[in-house]
Amino acid sequence: MNTNFLSFWLLALGTGTAFLMTPPAWAENGAAPSLELRAELTWETPYAGDPLRVRVFLRSPRGQDEAYDQLLQIERGEAPPANGFPANTRVPEGWDERVTLRLSRLEAGGSQTEVLAPGPWAEFLRPQVGRVPSGLMPTLVRSREWLVPAEVAHLTPGDYLLEVNWRGQDLAPPDQLPADGLLPAAPVRFTVVEPGGATPQAEHLGRLAFTAYMRKQYSEARRRAEESIALDPLNRQRDRLETRFIVANSAMNLSDALGAAAAYEQVLQLLGPEAGGEIAERAQAQRSLLAPSLRILSPPSFNTPLRLEIRTLPAQRYLTYRSADLKSWMPLSTNLSLTNWVVVLDEHPYGTEPRFYRSVLQP
Repeated sequence: MNTNFLSFWLLALGTGTAFLMTPPAWAENGAAPSLELRAELTWETPYAGDPLRVRVFLRSPRGQDEAYDQLLQIERGEAPPANGFPANTRVPEGWDERVTLRLSRLEAGGSQTEVLAPGPWAEFLRPQVGRVPSGLMPTLVRSREWLVPAEVAHLTPGDYLLEVNWRGQDLAPPDQLPADGLLPAAPVRFTVVEPGGATPQAEHLGRLAFTAYMRKQYSEARRRAEESIALDPLNRQRDRLETRFIVANSAMNLSDALGAAAAYEQVLQLLGPEAGGEIAERAQAQRSLLAPSLRILSPPSFNTPLRLEIRTLPAQRYLTYRSADLKSWMPLSTNLSLTNWVVVLDEHPYGTEPRFYRSVLQP
């Protein structure tokens, strides 16, 4: 079998999830359910005082089964069924509006205390960044994420239970759902602990920074992220590096391009000069966008000043220098950019010596 071809089609399902890469366990007996609901905590170890970040998946195991069979047919050179995928293998649009979540604390005597009832969760549903494009394959997996702020989640040390259900009436055929129309996910039981030690405290502060950034509280996000980094400055794990991006992105939203550039530079220094991969490429790309670039709008002449255009960021100050030998640099002009470019004039009399220019972002 051509595994590269198979991987391509599986990624076309718009999921990227590992369980699609092999036949599901129920494929042998044909017992795959039409729809399956699953919930998980995005952050592995919940700490006291954390926000609560929950991701819920609605997927079609039967559809994945059908997809796998049709991919095998294509690999064998056979034509797939003309009617494509059965309608009951698709995850319906608007499914997330019918998800209900409930968070309870498990008490010592076996009782439960409700922490967050189903109603308030709607305001904590994170906006969807993009949609899975429609194409040859139906959507077999959809997911959404809820981010509950720390002051609402009220997580303290102890055991908790997260219950998630999906009301599928009118969105899915009745034979795909239980008799009451509610499709339950397996309950998620988790334990909240104190963030003891530098690394757990750094993780906790990073989560507070992430939540503040998602709420557009950029000063708070930057402060929390910087506190997190200070506790664990040499950690190169992905979530710790992402905290540095929170510093950079918050700085940009606060019109502090120098602070953003410094944060991107710290990521690259931490990764090392030979670093590759998505994190390093993203930091390099963002840093390059912050650097001013120059181009000559009109060449110099004996009676016309040279005009330079500098690509800038709005509300930032730039100092432009001139040199004849790339060693000694003389200040030429200081400009506060109001848009994404400024024009600088060099009225120095034109001669035969070469001229070089550079522009530097200023505090």
